[in-house]
Amino acid sequence: MPSRARWIFMFGGGGSGKSVAASQKFTMRLSSEHNTQHKLLCVRKTYSSIEESMYDRLVREIDSHGLSRAYNVKKSPFSITRKASKGKRESQQSKVVFRGMDNEEKIKSIEGVTIIWIEEGTELSESEFLQLDARMRGETNGYYQIIVTFNPVNKNHWIAKYAEPQMFDEQDRHDNISDVKILVPEKVWEYERYAEVNGKKLKTVVRSINTTHEDNEFLPDEYRATLESMGSALGSMHVVYAKGRWYNGSQAGLFFPTFDYSKHAKMASSVAYNPALPIHLSIDFNIQPYMSGLLFQMEHKKGYWNGYTDYIEVKVFDEIAATAPHNTAHGLGQLFAARYPDSGGFYLYGDATGTRGLGIRDTKSLFEDFERGLGIMAGFANRRIPKSNPRYKAIAKGSLGRQAFCTRLFNGDTVPIRMIVSRKCTNFIKDLQEVEATPEGKIKKIKDKNGVELLGHMSDCFAYFVCHPDALGEYAYSVIKPTA
Repeated sequence: MPSRARWIFMFGGGGSGKSVAASQKFTMRLSSEHNTQHKLLCVRKTYSSIEESMYDRLVREIDSHGLSRAYNVKKSPFSITRKASKGKRESQQSKVVFRGMDNEEKIKSIEGVTIIWIEEGTELSESEFLQLDARMRGETNGYYQIIVTFNPVNKNHWIAKYAEPQMFDEQDRHDNISDVKILVPEKVWEYERYAEVNGKKLKTVVRSINTTHEDNEFLPDEYRATLESMGSALGSMHVVYAKGRWYNGSQAGLFFPTFDYSKHAKMASSVAYNPALPIHLSIDFNIQPYMSGLLFQMEHKKGYWNGYTDYIEVKVFDEIAATAPHNTAHGLGQLFAARYPDSGGFYLYGDATGTRGLGIRDTKSLFEDFERGLGIMAGFANRRIPKSNPRYKAIAKGSLGRQAFCTRLFNGDTVPIRMIVSRKCTNFIKDLQEVEATPEGKIKKIKDKNGVELLGHMSDCFAYFVCHPDALGEYAYSVIKPTA
């Protein structure tokens, strides 16, 4: 990848080699451009996600090229430094620094940046991206470059107009750009951005590279099959993971219009169960296509996020879709107990109609049947079941309705709540992306030929939890301004 373009967007499906290609480019530049003192800035939205992606990837690349003896590698804090060549001082060493956009002040303090790698670029806002570009300035013996790696998301995402302007009508493109030059059909293209500074017309070259798993000859066939099946399970994300393309989608008409896969859905390893925090389990008692359980944890955080320095992180870390023969309240309880036997006390939410009598001897209600399925864990369940389910028009007197509140939570701009969802919660994510709203703001019930509602069950679990006054329901009332 010899391009000297200032901006390179490398995007595509899973397993397409984007991060590998980027790390190879950086290792080559750091190791071969001896007359340039490089500072490579590696950025993700959050610093905590750097180790398993960018840091480990660069260390592996250095090792694979037999260059380990040429670098000093440290893990606390993350840093990689090329040892000074003969006749040069330590201050002239090239180095790699790692930052998360959740600490904006540390980004602003970095000087001398010559290269930037942004991983999962769709997690950043447009203003954050442009701020990073502004960090590369001054004189250099080499050339400045940003490489942004990401999976494409909704075509309406801000990054799409930079990465693939030819998708848009001329009036919808950014101003002052050239025509797009196709270098490799459907794979590589390039254009120029113009700006006038002190009477001079300056240009920035932008190159985009779009790949899929078919472009990666080293990928095992088993993983290719996994990508295809994972994509199918996620509905509209099939085109992203398997085909490496943007999905068309206006959020209008959806029940969760502010859910953004690139922003809210995270790798399972970064949304893992924390035994030190209690589990909040919310259940819905529909039998078909499955009986639903959605698992949450909440943690009070201090640190910079989205304009807040004090916020609550709510993570949906697991789901239980209990299909036959376990699609009963009792079966759901058994599956939860088997999956989290050492969870200790947990909070139980769910469909308020599950408290009604069943007319069955020794089992008063669906919630009691669920607790019987828990076995010895039944005594650990702390019920938080309301008398009635949250209403669509208003959760409680004077509050937002169910859809409006969910929209507020995923937006994150007016409440100090950060919502994140594990990507392994495929049924819940499918609900978030595809459940439609009626004009009255209710969930649109869509049934198959057998009368089964295929969507909306996991999202009901979500609503039972977030709308509860002992969970997040208090935020359905007032707008809370940032504390930063």
